[in-house]
Amino acid sequence: MAYCTLADIIADAVPEKIVAQCSNDTDPNTVDTTIVNNLIAEADEFIDDYLRDRYTLPLSNSHETIKRLSITITAYNLQRRRGKVPELWQKSYDDAKATLLQLQQGKLTLDEGTSSSDRPPKISVSTKTQVFSDTVLGAF
Repeated sequence: MAYCTLADIIADAVPEKIVAQCSNDTDPNTVDTTIVNNLIAEADEFIDDYLRDRYTLPLSNSHETIKRLSITITAYNLQRRRGKVPELWQKSYDDAKATLLQLQQGKLTLDEGTSSSDRPPKISVSTKTQVFSDTVLGAF
């Protein structure tokens, strides 16, 4: 199931006229739903690529965060079909990727009803640089 719909994109991000102009190569007054649905599927696969190692897919719950990410990425890809992406959409896309990275790294989490023991373990590695060598310490 898609994380967002055409109606979500029009209601929350991009006016229908702009969606039509960015999606339809022959009639800029009509939304090409096939193109939009393909872009939604691409955005959702992009999102899943980030979530795959941390969560069981498909997600069992609906998440407003994931819906917003799908809307943002799809809107960016719509704009990209026409060449230059406006700076606002580029920033929104970059922010969406940063959020996905945080989800992937476990800095943000989705409520999927899993306990912390079901999640992949975090591994922290640190090393200490030896300040004093055996020779210096031997002089004391």
